[in-house]
Amino acid sequence: MQAQFQVLAGMSQAARRGVCFFILLALQTLSAGSVYCVSPQGDDSNSGESWQEPLDSVQSALRRAGPGTQVWVAAGIYQPQETRVLDASLTLATSFVLTDGVQLLGGFAGYEESPAERQRFDRDNNGVVEAWEFTHETILQGSEDLGGTVLWGGQQDFLHAVLIDGFTISGGRALGFAQDGQGGGALLPGNCVLQNCLLTGNLARQGGGVALLGPSTVRNCAVVDNEVAAEGSLGCGGGVLLAAPGAVLSNSLVQGNCRLLRGACRGGGGVAGTAGTAVKYCTIVENYAEGDGAGICFSEAAAQLHSSVIWGNVGPGAQIRLGGAQCRHCAVQDCSAAAGILPLAAENCGANGVAVNDNTIAALYPCFRDPARGDYRLGAGSYLINRGRG
Repeated sequence: MQAQFQVLAGMSQAARRGVCFFILLALQTLSAGSVYCVSPQGDDSNSGESWQEPLDSVQSALRRAGPGTQVWVAAGIYQPQETRVLDASLTLATSFVLTDGVQLLGGFAGYEESPAERQRFDRDNNGVVEAWEFTHETILQGSEDLGGTVLWGGQQDFLHAVLIDGFTISGGRALGFAQDGQGGGALLPGNCVLQNCLLTGNLARQGGGVALLGPSTVRNCAVVDNEVAAEGSLGCGGGVLLAAPGAVLSNSLVQGNCRLLRGACRGGGGVAGTAGTAVKYCTIVENYAEGDGAGICFSEAAAQLHSSVIWGNVGPGAQIRLGGAQCRHCAVQDCSAAAGILPLAAENCGANGVAVNDNTIAALYPCFRDPARGDYRLGAGSYLINRGRG
């Protein structure tokens, strides 16, 4: 995947073609085991083994599935039905409880014969798509009554790899104590991959969008407009919390987290990481924090920030707090030039627009195509093109 990305942030047309290549490559690696189908038109009395006999509950399919099984979920809105007792508070929450070794796939219309047939948006009609934008949107939506993280994997690493692919994950509220207050959209232990998903509108004490408790990966995702809770001690990781060695965030957009509850996040408005974690090929923009690290905050050394763009994040402190983490081939707005960092201008582009290279030694412009509308793909004049490293 790294070799496919020829720009720092991974958001130019060339990089987006790299995303498409990766999607096809990833789909080829999906196991050919048994399949359960889920649809809003289904019934849990059905076999669930075809689109003609679908189930109507995601959790029913997960209960029936075993290692090597895929669960295909057609477009619609699904809410969790599995009630959990939170460890510390003995209160109740509802979540989709993941199953060891199962691949949970959304974005289906309800007729496909393989995941490769799922359709994605092509905004510009040029064959380049965002990995997380499916024509047939499949939404996993948290419960308004009991709350809880939307996708829950437990606290023990999975024995067999778990894959979640192709969903919009929203409405999670993880407000319990300790780990029950982490990961509003998803709380994942080790041996998980969360890819090609949009996480938005989730809330937690830490890790508003997603929290990784073990060596797992979030890749090719958009983590947008999530929050950390204001009550209690200030949280961190408004978008993503990397809480254990081996946790990785890659090739993702982290945007606009912690903008509503502006006093709630002490650091890492976009991303917070600890020792042994890594962030690479990401675009981290428009996030907020009360302390240092409005965009990204590492609490310890022995972490890595690699080939990423941090721009337009807001707060009293700096946009990044490395805490001794290694930084390579990154670009940061209003940051002093240092080893591994290109200092970007606060202005998006020069007088001639995003398609023209107006860069000077004193002002290096990112030239995002339309940041006012949330379009952080790179224009032709961007100084960032071809400056990433594999």
